[in-house]
Amino acid sequence: MSPPRWQRALIALLIAAFAISWWPGTAQAATSVAGGRLDWGVKSSFSTYITGPVANGSISLGGGAGTTGTNQYRFHSATGQYDSNSGDFAASYGGSVRFIGHQRDDGSYELDLTIANPSVEISGGVGTLYVDVDAHGNFQSRVPFGSLQLGGLNTAGLSGSIAISNVPVILTTQGAQSFAGYYEAGQELDAVSFTGDLATESTPSPDPTESEDDEDEEFSGAALDWGVRQTFREFVNGDIAQGGWQVTDGAEDGGAVFRFGSGTGTLTDDELTAAFTGTLTFTGTNVDLTISDPTVVVDDDRGVMTATVTGGGENREDVELVTFDVPDLLPTDGLLWLSEVPTSLTADGAEAMAGFYSEGTAMDPLSIAIPMSDDVELPPLPDLGAEPTTSIAPEPVADAETSDAEGPGLPVIIGAALIAAVVAGAGWWLIARRRRAAATRAEDPESTSDTDGDTDSSGDTAPTTPGTP
Repeated sequence: MSPPRWQRALIALLIAAFAISWWPGTAQAATSVAGGRLDWGVKSSFSTYITGPVANGSISLGGGAGTTGTNQYRFHSATGQYDSNSGDFAASYGGSVRFIGHQRDDGSYELDLTIANPSVEISGGVGTLYVDVDAHGNFQSRVPFGSLQLGGLNTAGLSGSIAISNVPVILTTQGAQSFAGYYEAGQELDAVSFTGDLATESTPSPDPTESEDDEDEEFSGAALDWGVRQTFREFVNGDIAQGGWQVTDGAEDGGAVFRFGSGTGTLTDDELTAAFTGTLTFTGTNVDLTISDPTVVVDDDRGVMTATVTGGGENREDVELVTFDVPDLLPTDGLLWLSEVPTSLTADGAEAMAGFYSEGTAMDPLSIAIPMSDDVELPPLPDLGAEPTTSIAPEPVADAETSDAEGPGLPVIIGAALIAAVVAGAGWWLIARRRRAAATRAEDPESTSDTDGDTDSSGDTAPTTPGTP
């Protein structure tokens, strides 16, 4: 026998509410993270102490890490996953920063700490910052270093290139231990900002070359990587100059280095001539410097890099900026890769840089990649990701109101509310019906009819106990 009408209606409403609660939130929306950067100063007071008169130490960067202001370090090339439904985010970044101080008589340091390869994980609204830590050769991988204070930040429903900025970080117990006891658990570290490019397919590799005559040793599609000088970049975007830099005309920003591309030229066993394209411009207080279209010439193991330099209202062409030594020019597997070759500032270069540094100053090393065949790929540049299309940050007020309308949990909330309303309504309806039936029996003790005509399986009217829902 089929259920009574009210039961059928209740079942239909429950099914509809269940479907609403699962649509569209159950569909997974996992997206790969490919490219992006993480900016973090670890703890600014620690950096200041390292370079101050007490520790009398220094800070060095490795693995392609760069700087983006005073005591602010930039890690690169994010890889990971993001789920737009749940808001779960996990990304790892490359690069390292090493702090040394309190030099001993034997040349070693009492303080020697390297923090590398940070990663961020957000799940269920809880976030953790992990890092690799090396203290005096004691290496620890993926230490849960800091707790991210997200403050109820809704990380769901993001798209494109996302940025989560100025997230407070609290030192964990494990972080305090790996920090060699410099700070106690619960101390507030510098806030962290990070980006991630959300992609469904991989970015194609650059075309290394188009057509070359191997007999003539000609090439195209080469790249030159150079960071100018780390301390100069730190000065430009620091508190004094309060400036920055911009890459145009095909140049790329890798954080710690800048890439000039589309290199063409010729190569023999002991000679190299290569011309690259791209423009790098530094601006700030008392800073006005543009370096464009560098060229490299190597002859008998001695190299020089020239460029067009503009600054202070003057435009100088073919300025010899730096010199360097090259042991050989032998390609391996179709690629000539001169990696991080030390450079020295020339007299003309010192003048072109407005006297920031004197002749002979060690500048950043340069790297040159020259593909000698069509199927050779260039070494990747540190990937800082695209400029964010979506940027969010924790609310400064912990109890700031948030809108549920944009969250992926809205269908679940609607469904749950509908289920509760249906159940509550059905309960009150049953109570009212049975009270009416009880009242009828009180007036006519001989009557056994249910006012709604509901019957049990034998065909008789179902018994009803007054006051029982």
